[in-house]
Amino acid sequence: MNEFSFLTDGLAYFVLYATIGIAIFMVSILGTHLKSKWSVPLMALFFAVFMGLSYLSLGELLGRPKPVEILGWERPDVESARVIGQFFKKDVGIYLWLMYEGEKIPRYYQFPWNEEMARELKRSEAAQRNKENQGVILKWPFQPSWEDRKFPEVHEIPWPRPPAKDEQRIQQIDLDAIDV
Repeated sequence: MNEFSFLTDGLAYFVLYATIGIAIFMVSILGTHLKSKWSVPLMALFFAVFMGLSYLSLGELLGRPKPVEILGWERPDVESARVIGQFFKKDVGIYLWLMYEGEKIPRYYQFPWNEEMARELKRSEAAQRNKENQGVILKWPFQPSWEDRKFPEVHEIPWPRPPAKDEQRIQQIDLDAIDV
């Protein structure tokens, strides 16, 4: 497994668009110092190209999962997250659709490939399809530091226990109170 595989997915696009933006900014600064008849049309052309690339890139970047390896200041500080959906690509990554406290809609994340985590998630998903559990949660899905990074723990959400037989009360129906 390539430990820098996230560079080919999300970060490379960010770097590309940031470089293009900086280059266009530098050309526009240079264009203001050059007093030629081409400086204003050239700056307008660069601005139009940059706006078009920005518009297209935002749609592309927003549709991709966030790699958990490069989450920085936006790293959620949650103890657990419920797995809504999952997809596996061997030796590339584990893609999870997660719902956690503080969010109203699920978020899409890419975890690095881990055979044990993938096996546990697949087993839990099969158990959920067989109605053996209510779903799957991850304990500590987002590690707070880069040191001693561990993969999140996979836990199944059990069904609630039914009340014991002696606790069940049979409701008495008053048949005289019913209007027929």
